Amino acid sequence: MPRHCVGRKRRWQDPTRLFNWSQKQQLIRQANGRCEHKPPLWFRCLAPGTEADHIHPWSRGGATELWNGQLLYRRHNRRKSNRVPSPLYPLASRAPTQKY
Repeated sequence: MPRHCVGRKRRWQDPTRLFNWSQKQQLIRQANGRCEHKPPLWFRCLAPGTEADHIHPWSRGGATELWNGQLLYRRHNRRKSNRVPSPLYPLASRAPTQKY
């Protein structure tokens, strides 16, 4: 066994890395084509959503499913990177989507 694997627990990873076309279309419909990034104490981003993103990153065990997807503007997706959001993030970002 390689030395770098000793003591590390391998986490489960979804075999599908990217969202398929129908999932992307569904995310676009859910977000009305807008970026779903919402900073704390501010309004939702007005930029168009251009990339499908995992809320809980795929590299950290997040599933490639609609419940774990969001539409983000490219800059916001790059800034988020593979950080795991706080537990309240999905509630804050999804709730306002229904009003748009």
